[in-house]
Amino acid sequence: MPLNLYGQQSNKPKLRLARINDRNRAESVEIETESAARLHFGFLDVSGSLGRMFGSIGLSISGPRVKVRARFADRMSVSGRDADAVNAATKYARMFYGQPEIRDASGLPGAEIFLDDAIPFHCGFGAGTQLALCVVSSLCRLYGLKRSCADMALMTGRGKRSGIGIESFGRGGFIVDAGAPPGGAPLTLFRADFPASWRAVTILPPGMGKGLNGMDESSAFKNMPKPDPERSREICHIVMMKLLPALLENEIAHFGDALGRIQEITGEGFAPFQSGSPFASPIARDVFRKMGSLGASGMGQSSWGPVLYGFVDGQDRARDLASCLRGYFSLSDALMGEDLAVSVVSGRNRGAVTRVLKF
Repeated sequence: MPLNLYGQQSNKPKLRLARINDRNRAESVEIETESAARLHFGFLDVSGSLGRMFGSIGLSISGPRVKVRARFADRMSVSGRDADAVNAATKYARMFYGQPEIRDASGLPGAEIFLDDAIPFHCGFGAGTQLALCVVSSLCRLYGLKRSCADMALMTGRGKRSGIGIESFGRGGFIVDAGAPPGGAPLTLFRADFPASWRAVTILPPGMGKGLNGMDESSAFKNMPKPDPERSREICHIVMMKLLPALLENEIAHFGDALGRIQEITGEGFAPFQSGSPFASPIARDVFRKMGSLGASGMGQSSWGPVLYGFVDGQDRARDLASCLRGYFSLSDALMGEDLAVSVVSGRNRGAVTRVLKF
């Protein structure tokens, strides 16, 4: 028996969808969904030695952001300033329209999708997952479909390795997931608000290519040397006995020590795919050395990079750190006169926001 829009059995899903569409069309509404980037701190167990693959650690941050608007139109179209984001959003919209309850409904209008803000792609900010969920969330709301974050991720093929982006979209905060069993979805183990006064200083080195993604990323994980389970045991020990207690007790120094060690272990596994280095950027170690001398801790690379980060307590300290980094590296021969892109961000302790707008 077919399901209605809320997952319940019904013989008339098309009629219900049509009524919602007529109401929204008469009101001339736009659905706006806004979310933000995340930092990915590494995996718990790439080997999957206990049956669950990956498991990951990450943080939802205040920026950069993605903002998507959708409204009814004669046909489906996507527009925006970022060509990579437009192409990706078009792909995710087509995945949405390929869903049976949409594909089989008669007389549905199309939708015009606007990308007002976009997160840079393949830099370590998790742009793909946030864009996919923003596009599909806006379209689901427009057409009256009720879907969970996990359902929308499955719809667009996101979250195959890490659940950080999905939980970041749903609730934000600091997140640990347990990876996924074969054929399953990542399970969120832990989620907590990030301390309000802590700041991350993010650094995007200039002249860098994109981090591994798509088929290249899949190939890297497939061809990665067999991971040592001892590395996973050490990471899990640090997470449970130092990283999470330090987060909950607001001890940024212990938090930074734990995160820094996790990054060292993680970087060793990624080095074969980063020219033998734990980090994608050749200036990463210089950046971390300078950040450490200025009082930052917990330095590392998000996902495959190239974005780097470090943590301090307090907005003023973060601004001073960012200013010192810009000044110091503006004189560096390694940058060849290019500017270091440095930003100060806070933890984002809420999920995506959806609004209904009139026009």
